[in-house]
Amino acid sequence: MRILAGAAVLASFLCAICAETAFAHEGFLEPQVKVNQVKSQDKLIACTIEFMTSVKDDIYRSGELSVVTGSINLVLADDGRPLTRFKLVGFDVASGGLERFKVDTVSLFDAEGHPYDAAKLGCDDKNDFCGEMTSEGFKGATAAIGKTGSVHLDYGRTASGAHVPVDIPVSKGEAPALVECTQKLDSGAH
Repeated sequence: MRILAGAAVLASFLCAICAETAFAHEGFLEPQVKVNQVKSQDKLIACTIEFMTSVKDDIYRSGELSVVTGSINLVLADDGRPLTRFKLVGFDVASGGLERFKVDTVSLFDAEGHPYDAAKLGCDDKNDFCGEMTSEGFKGATAAIGKTGSVHLDYGRTASGAHVPVDIPVSKGEAPALVECTQKLDSGAH
Protein backbone atom coordinates (compact mmCIF):
# COMPACT_ATOMS: atom_id res chain seq x y z
CA MET A 1 0.00 0.00 0.00
CA ARG A 2 1.22 3.49 -0.86
CA ILE A 3 0.95 4.77 2.73
CA LEU A 4 3.12 1.98 4.12
CA ALA A 5 5.67 2.45 1.33
CA GLY A 6 5.71 6.18 2.07
CA ALA A 7 6.51 5.39 5.69
CA ALA A 8 9.63 3.52 4.58
CA VAL A 9 10.85 6.54 2.63
CA LEU A 10 10.02 8.74 5.61
CA ALA A 11 11.88 6.37 7.93
CA SER A 12 15.03 6.52 5.82
CA PHE A 13 14.92 10.31 5.64
CA LEU A 14 14.14 10.79 9.30
CA CYS A 15 16.79 8.37 10.45
CA ALA A 16 19.38 10.31 8.47
CA ILE A 17 18.32 13.36 10.47
CA CYS A 18 18.24 11.30 13.64
CA ALA A 19 21.84 10.18 13.21
CA GLU A 20 22.91 13.82 13.37
CA THR A 21 20.58 14.98 16.15
CA ALA A 22 19.87 12.00 18.38
CA PHE A 23 21.76 13.43 21.31
CA ALA A 24 20.74 17.05 20.84
CA HIS A 25 18.42 17.02 23.88
CA GLU A 26 20.28 15.22 26.69
CA GLY A 27 20.33 11.98 24.71
CA PHE A 28 16.78 12.16 23.45
CA LEU A 29 15.48 13.13 20.06
CA GLU A 30 12.70 15.71 20.08
CA PRO A 31 9.57 13.85 18.85
CA GLN A 32 8.65 14.65 15.26
CA VAL A 33 4.98 14.15 14.40
CA LYS A 34 2.99 15.05 11.31
CA VAL A 35 -0.75 14.58 10.82
CA ASN A 36 -2.07 14.25 7.25
CA GLN A 37 -5.33 13.85 5.39
CA VAL A 38 -4.79 11.77 2.24
CA LYS A 39 -7.08 12.30 -0.74
CA SER A 40 -7.38 10.59 -4.09
CA GLN A 41 -9.43 12.24 -6.82
CA ASP A 42 -10.63 14.76 -4.23
CA LYS A 43 -11.97 11.96 -2.01
CA LEU A 44 -10.66 11.42 1.53
CA ILE A 45 -9.07 7.95 1.69
CA ALA A 46 -6.87 8.08 4.82
CA CYS A 47 -5.96 9.92 8.00
CA THR A 48 -2.32 9.46 8.98
CA ILE A 49 0.07 10.13 11.83
CA GLU A 50 3.72 9.98 10.76
CA PHE A 51 6.23 10.03 13.59
CA MET A 52 9.75 9.58 14.81
CA THR A 53 10.72 9.62 18.47
CA SER A 54 13.35 8.25 20.80
CA VAL A 55 12.65 5.96 23.72
CA LYS A 56 14.66 4.88 26.72
CA ASP A 57 14.56 1.10 26.30
CA ASP A 58 14.61 -0.37 29.81
CA ILE A 59 13.27 -3.72 28.57
CA TYR A 60 15.82 -4.84 25.99
CA ARG A 61 18.73 -2.38 26.29
CA SER A 62 19.21 -1.51 29.98
CA GLY A 63 18.00 2.04 29.51
CA GLU A 64 19.88 2.78 26.29
CA LEU A 65 18.35 4.97 23.60
CA SER A 66 16.36 3.57 20.68
CA VAL A 67 14.48 5.39 17.94
CA VAL A 68 11.17 4.34 16.41
CA THR A 69 9.62 5.79 13.30
CA GLY A 70 6.59 4.96 11.22
CA SER A 71 2.99 5.78 10.54
CA ILE A 72 -0.42 4.96 11.95
CA ASN A 73 -3.16 5.18 9.34
CA LEU A 74 -6.93 5.01 9.20
CA VAL A 75 -7.57 3.87 5.63
CA LEU A 76 -10.52 2.75 3.55
CA ALA A 77 -10.38 -0.94 2.70
CA ASP A 78 -11.43 -2.13 -0.75
CA ASP A 79 -14.93 -2.78 0.57
CA GLY A 80 -15.19 0.82 1.85
CA ARG A 81 -14.92 0.14 5.57
CA PRO A 82 -12.19 1.90 7.56
CA LEU A 83 -9.23 -0.11 8.89
CA THR A 84 -6.20 0.76 10.98
CA ARG A 85 -2.90 0.00 9.27
CA PHE A 86 0.53 0.94 10.42
CA LYS A 87 4.24 0.46 10.10
CA LEU A 88 6.89 0.66 12.79
CA VAL A 89 10.65 0.67 12.18
CA GLY A 90 13.15 0.49 15.04
CA PHE A 91 16.76 1.57 15.44
CA ASP A 92 19.13 1.26 18.37
CA VAL A 93 21.43 4.22 18.89
CA ALA A 94 24.96 2.85 19.19
CA SER A 95 28.40 4.46 19.24
CA GLY A 96 28.81 3.64 15.55
CA GLY A 97 25.44 5.11 14.53
CA LEU A 98 22.04 3.50 14.14
CA GLU A 99 21.47 -0.26 14.13
CA ARG A 100 18.12 -1.50 12.88
CA PHE A 101 16.29 -4.00 15.09
CA LYS A 102 13.39 -6.35 14.48
CA VAL A 103 9.96 -5.21 15.67
CA ASP A 104 7.83 -8.32 16.21
CA THR A 105 4.64 -7.04 17.88
CA VAL A 106 2.86 -3.70 18.24
CA SER A 107 -0.21 -2.57 20.21
CA LEU A 108 -2.10 0.73 20.23
CA PHE A 109 -3.91 1.94 23.36
CA ASP A 110 -7.05 3.95 24.00
CA ALA A 111 -7.42 6.63 26.70
CA GLU A 112 -8.19 4.01 29.38
CA GLY A 113 -5.14 1.92 28.48
CA HIS A 114 -7.08 -0.79 26.62
CA PRO A 115 -4.75 -2.42 24.06
CA TYR A 116 -5.55 -3.04 20.40
CA ASP A 117 -3.23 -5.73 19.07
CA ALA A 118 -2.38 -5.85 15.38
CA ALA A 119 -2.34 -8.74 12.96
CA LYS A 120 0.94 -8.83 11.02
CA LEU A 121 1.05 -7.94 7.36
CA GLY A 122 3.99 -8.43 5.02
CA CYS A 123 6.60 -5.64 5.04
CA ASP A 124 9.35 -4.76 2.57
CA ASP A 125 11.96 -5.35 5.28
CA LYS A 126 11.69 -8.37 7.60
CA ASN A 127 12.79 -6.25 10.58
CA ASP A 128 9.89 -3.80 10.24
CA PHE A 129 6.39 -4.34 11.58
CA CYS A 130 3.43 -3.76 9.30
CA GLY A 131 0.09 -4.43 10.90
CA GLU A 132 -3.64 -4.12 10.57
CA MET A 133 -6.55 -3.99 12.99
CA THR A 134 -10.11 -2.73 13.05
CA SER A 135 -10.77 1.00 12.87
CA GLU A 136 -11.40 0.91 16.63
CA GLY A 137 -7.64 0.85 17.21
CA PHE A 138 -7.10 4.16 15.41
CA LYS A 139 -10.21 5.75 16.90
CA GLY A 140 -9.23 4.64 20.41
CA ALA A 141 -5.68 5.89 19.98
CA THR A 142 -6.81 9.28 18.65
CA ALA A 143 -9.42 9.62 21.41
CA ALA A 144 -6.54 9.32 23.89
CA ILE A 145 -5.07 12.52 22.44
CA GLY A 146 -7.89 14.52 24.03
CA LYS A 147 -7.07 13.06 27.44
CA THR A 148 -3.28 12.81 27.35
CA GLY A 149 -2.10 14.79 24.31
CA SER A 150 -0.40 11.67 22.92
CA VAL A 151 -0.98 8.49 20.98
CA HIS A 152 0.24 5.54 23.06
CA LEU A 153 1.68 2.37 21.59
CA ASP A 154 4.15 -0.27 22.58
CA TYR A 155 6.35 -2.68 20.70
CA GLY A 156 8.06 -5.97 21.39
CA ARG A 157 11.19 -7.35 19.80
CA THR A 158 9.96 -10.92 20.25
CA ALA A 159 6.48 -12.42 20.03
CA SER A 160 6.40 -13.37 23.71
CA GLY A 161 8.69 -10.70 25.12
CA ALA A 162 7.91 -7.60 27.14
CA HIS A 163 6.90 -4.41 25.37
CA VAL A 164 8.55 -0.99 25.30
CA PRO A 165 6.06 1.90 25.77
CA VAL A 166 6.10 4.79 23.28
CA ASP A 167 4.22 8.10 23.57
CA ILE A 168 3.73 10.09 20.39
CA PRO A 169 2.71 13.66 21.23
CA VAL A 170 0.21 15.30 18.87
CA SER A 171 0.15 19.08 19.02
CA LYS A 172 -3.00 20.89 20.08
CA GLY A 173 -2.97 22.54 16.67
CA GLU A 174 -3.06 19.23 14.77
CA ALA A 175 -5.35 17.25 17.08
CA PRO A 176 -8.65 18.82 15.88
CA ALA A 177 -7.81 18.15 12.22
CA LEU A 178 -6.99 14.54 13.06
CA VAL A 179 -10.26 14.07 14.97
CA GLU A 180 -12.24 15.67 12.14
CA CYS A 181 -10.53 13.49 9.54
CA THR A 182 -11.19 10.37 11.60
CA GLN A 183 -14.87 11.23 12.02
CA LYS A 184 -15.31 11.95 8.31
CA LEU A 185 -13.63 8.74 7.21
CA ASP A 186 -15.44 6.65 9.81
CA SER A 187 -18.87 8.08 9.00
CA GLY A 188 -18.50 7.73 5.25
CA ALA A 189 -18.59 11.54 4.75
CA HIS A 190 -15.43 11.61 2.66
